[in-house]
Amino acid sequence: MFFRSLTQSGKFVPLVLIALSGTLFLQTATPVHAEEVRRFFIKNLDNERFDTRNQKGSPFVMSFFFTTCIPLP
Repeated sequence: MFFRSLTQSGKFVPLVLIALSGTLFLQTATPVHAEEVRRFFIKNLDNERFDTRNQKGSPFVMSFFFTTCIPLP
């Protein structure tokens, strides 16, 4: 039903052109590689040690947040 309304209203072709041009633009982007992270370790909430030395060669994402904030109203 939605596809039929797009084709009849003439909005389908511009949407396809925008999607294709966006795809072509994103394919030209060059990947960015991060610098090597200095070795450090931290402890998580379960008191387990996380060491960057054990993560060598594999990507990882770290998120730092404060766990004892009071709730906002």
